[in-house]
Amino acid sequence: MKKVAIVGVEGSGKTVMLAGLGELYSKPDEQGYFLSPKNFATASYVADKIARMRQGEWPTATAEDVLQGLDWSIRRKGEGATRPQDVCEVSCLDFAGEVYRAAFGIRAEGSEDLSSEAESLKAYVQNADDVIVLINLRDIIVNGIRDKRVQESLWITKSILQYALESRSGRKEPRAALVLTQADSYADTIRAC
Repeated sequence: MKKVAIVGVEGSGKTVMLAGLGELYSKPDEQGYFLSPKNFATASYVADKIARMRQGEWPTATAEDVLQGLDWSIRRKGEGATRPQDVCEVSCLDFAGEVYRAAFGIRAEGSEDLSSEAESLKAYVQNADDVIVLINLRDIIVNGIRDKRVQESLWITKSILQYALESRSGRKEPRAALVLTQADSYADTIRAC
């Protein structure tokens, strides 16, 4: 079964996007497609995040010692079929920003050794059939391209994309996509550019 991985540096919107998608597609759409949590941890995590966001709380950054795995099956309920069919798997391992830096960027002096987590992140990207890389458009527009954190995030994002595209030689079709989160808030700016 095809596996889709969703990655992005801290603040890129992985948690919000996945919680929103989990809520939006919990019931079949017009073509019968829906997301089905693969385990109780995913279902309860999404329910908790949606409830908090409805109360006006924005998700906090993932802590270094937390690795939250969110796993769904995209399923399709066909006409006349008694059981929905699995189409593909979607997963997100929510690594802390420091792990992205250790795997694809520059490790900060004095930071702990995250080499095993960095290798897990690289294996996660390499073993996926398709990779969706998120980047927060708001950070770029509000803070500007000259901001050190924005530059680092863009550099790491570029490294993730490059790794995803090159980690399986011989593939003919692209296996990565870049998604700009919070783009809906900047539709006028996007049109102007």
